[in-house]
Amino acid sequence: MAHYELNITLQKGKNIKSLNGVLEAAKRLAPAGSSVILRKCEVASSRQARLDEAVGNLEEAVSTIEELQGEMQDWYDNLPEGLQSSDKGDQVQQAADDLQTTLDSAQEALNNAEDVKLEPEDMLERLMAAVKPLMEPGVQDTATWQALVGEGAWQTLVDTYASIKDKYSEGADTLKEAGDQAQEAVDNASSVEFPGAYN
Repeated sequence: MAHYELNITLQKGKNIKSLNGVLEAAKRLAPAGSSVILRKCEVASSRQARLDEAVGNLEEAVSTIEELQGEMQDWYDNLPEGLQSSDKGDQVQQAADDLQTTLDSAQEALNNAEDVKLEPEDMLERLMAAVKPLMEPGVQDTATWQALVGEGAWQTLVDTYASIKDKYSEGADTLKEAGDQAQEAVDNASSVEFPGAYN
């Protein structure tokens, strides 16, 4: 039996009662014998949680593509030699090759995405420790800040800020690259053609 999911995202401030009409309509329109289930899905809120969720989805995709590629390669390897050089054999090998290309792109995207940390807590803690003395009443300009905390603490603040800025910039670049590689994997996957009767 086929399984379908309908995802509905409620606007902030709306509650589950807003879905009653949709749920009742879905039950009426569903074919006889179907079940309609309402399940609350937690949405990742922080950037890091959203990235972790995307990495999880990429891991699943890589696993599925790897499995399909292995199946196609095994199919080709187990064909008799005469069939390996036939049109069918060429189609099977082409599908295995295309899936390998897709897998390579998806794996690169996953590797890059796994390397990104959007919330470097240790750096943020260092920054907060450096900034805390600057929160005193009357501290409003750079010269006053420097005089208040001393040159060493001021330089620590500047260096820490630069380090965080560089880390986030590097993370953004790596995420862009991961996104490009994921898109390349999607493009490659859409061009995979499985041979005839066995797909």
